[in-house]
Amino acid sequence: MKKPWLAAALNLVPLGLGYWYLGAWTKFLRTLLLGIAAPFMGVIIGPVIVDGVSASIASECGAVFSPACPRPWWAYVLMILGLALPSLLIAGLTARGAHRRALARNVTIAGGE
Repeated sequence: MKKPWLAAALNLVPLGLGYWYLGAWTKFLRTLLLGIAAPFMGVIIGPVIVDGVSASIASECGAVFSPACPRPWWAYVLMILGLALPSLLIAGLTARGAHRRALARNVTIAGGE
């Protein structure tokens, strides 16, 4: 019997350790690769895309921020959220998935006895 809460907690770090605990090796490897790629995806989403969009929407000086036309405080908040978003999504979704997988596994084991 595997503990669903432990599988979920291990997957809160987006490297798939909860799937390793459950013995789901292919899910573990996929999540590991996604977890490694997540910070790089965050760099593209946060500073590049969010900053570009906020510059085009909020900048009164054109489509760029400059020393003469600085970023508003909320643009920094959006960049940080965009940077963290991929890792947070992977952690949340895989934690839920590992919890469900552990519960299903335990039901199968209990039903087979």
